[in-house]
Amino acid sequence: MRIGIRLEQYIKEIGSSSKDFAEAINYNNKTLGNVLKGTTETPSSDLIAKLVKHHPRLNLHWLFFNEGNMLLDDEQFARIRRANMDWLINELREKYETNS
Repeated sequence: MRIGIRLEQYIKEIGSSSKDFAEAINYNNKTLGNVLKGTTETPSSDLIAKLVKHHPRLNLHWLFFNEGNMLLDDEQFARIRRANMDWLINELREKYETNS
């Protein structure tokens, strides 16, 4: 199953239209439509970043590989948030140590 089909399933699951979804994440509706139709096989890094930012419980393993559930459970979500926070802290620490 294509990524676009799974993303379309998610959009329907949350009760949105593709147009409203694109607008809500500040993404071009036509470009999103190309992903949903399969014209664009792989989503851009911009779309992925916006999905992560605006829909953090969307399971990217499900979206890309059809593994697991559509949404992250509480434990998975907390684990990812901790890992992201640890990564951000390390990046900032390195940046400020380099600039000092």
